[in-house]
Amino acid sequence: MGGNKQPFGTGVKSYTPRFRETIGNTDGTQTHIFGQLFDNLVTFKTWTLTSVEAEELVNWFEQYLRDRRDFFRNLGLHEILFWSRIEEKEVPILDNGLEQRTLTFYVRTEELSVTQEGVLKDLRVQLGIRTI
Repeated sequence: MGGNKQPFGTGVKSYTPRFRETIGNTDGTQTHIFGQLFDNLVTFKTWTLTSVEAEELVNWFEQYLRDRRDFFRNLGLHEILFWSRIEEKEVPILDNGLEQRTLTFYVRTEELSVTQEGVLKDLRVQLGIRTI
């Protein structure tokens, strides 16, 4: 992936799908693959009974994502980066006695599209010359 790799950087915006590769098939057709990159912010919210539980859950979840980074990349996520963390006191919610934590991650995804086309196998041309 060329260009700017910074989150929401100008070098990675693709307003339309871009050509990625062509694969020749055994039946004589060709498969063309196009991809379009998207920059996303994904938010996860947790609610627990105590502040200690909230911190433990958030730490566990952050570690879970770090440990499975390669797994997510194999599914097509180009990048997963921590973006922000907000504690309950910073977020207005109902007074329900629960501790809330909000985690936001930057995620770059790619949507792939595939088209197939046949390869021209035979072309017959008949030419004639006519004088006027």
